[in-house]
Amino acid sequence: MKRRDLHKLVKEAIAEIKQEELQQEGKLGRFLGGAALLAALLMGNARLNDKIYDQSPKLKVLVQNLEKAKEAGNEELVDKIEKQIKFQKIRIDVNR
Repeated sequence: MKRRDLHKLVKEAIAEIKQEELQQEGKLGRFLGGAALLAALLMGNARLNDKIYDQSPKLKVLVQNLEKAKEAGNEELVDKIEKQIKFQKIRIDVNR
């Protein structure tokens, strides 16, 4: 193999490697962009849920009762109210 042919072959190999690196960087960029979008959507959804939950009078009363039960040390009542809060949030989400 002549030196010129070898030099050309090495240049082509380097060009291929650079192209593969660029493709990998593109994939990583798309993946990170998708992950950032997902995080933003989840954060927005959580804020929306908090706002909706804040507008529920029944949920407010349940949370107040939960605090009182915790202060009193009544674990049985705490468990019961936590279940009620969970189901109330589900009802709110379903009706949204």
